[in-house]
Amino acid sequence: MKKIGLVFSLLLFLSVSFQVSAQWFWQNPLPQGNELFGVDFINENLGWAVGKFGTIIKTTDGGTIWSFQQNTKKNTFIDISFYDQNYGLIVGSDGIVLTTSNGGMLWEPRISNTQIELNSV
Repeated sequence: MKKIGLVFSLLLFLSVSFQVSAQWFWQNPLPQGNELFGVDFINENLGWAVGKFGTIIKTTDGGTIWSFQQNTKKNTFIDISFYDQNYGLIVGSDGIVLTTSNGGMLWEPRISNTQIELNSV
C-alpha cells in the first residue's frame, strides 16, 4: 500500500512539474532593471535608452511607457544617438557599434576595428 501511495505521489509531482514552465520575466522595476547609460530623444515624445546586457528601450510618449527593442548582442551599451526617427547609432563595450535605419526595429553590427570601450557617439 505504501508503494502505491509513493508511486501515485511521484506521478502527481511529475505531472505538475511538467505543466509549470519556469519562464523568467521582469516584474519590478518595469520595464526592465538593467542599468541605463545613454539616452537620446529626437523630439518631446520619441526617444531611446541603452544600457547593460544589451538593453535597448524605446518610448513614443515622452517616457511614460517604454518598450524593448530586439537585439541579439549582450554587450554593455554606453551611448546612443539618432539622426532622425529612423537612423541611429549605438556604441559600447568591446568596441561594439550598432546601426539602425528603421527606428530600431533591427540593429546591425558595424566593424569598428577596436576592442576598447567606446563611450560616446
